[in-house]
Amino acid sequence: MPGASNFTEDANGNVTQVTDSVGGTEISVYNNDNLLQSRLLSGGPGNSQLRIDVAYTAANQIQTLSRYSNTAGTTCRQCGAP
Repeated sequence: MPGASNFTEDANGNVTQVTDSVGGTEISVYNNDNLLQSRLLSGGPGNSQLRIDVAYTAANQIQTLSRYSNTAGTTCRQCGAP
């Protein structure tokens, strides 16, 4: 089926991986409070890559949001406060 995706969840019901029909993959990592900690996107047309890391305050508010142009997290395109 065109446009179909496969989903994987962790024991807490968080979607940890999505793979689409054109080879794109999205991997999500969650912290102990089930808040998104990191999302990596790769593959698909042009094999593009993107990584987003999220850091939280003690009150679980977003403190920093960092966007990278590769999944290794070595080339920061936008780092700092949201």
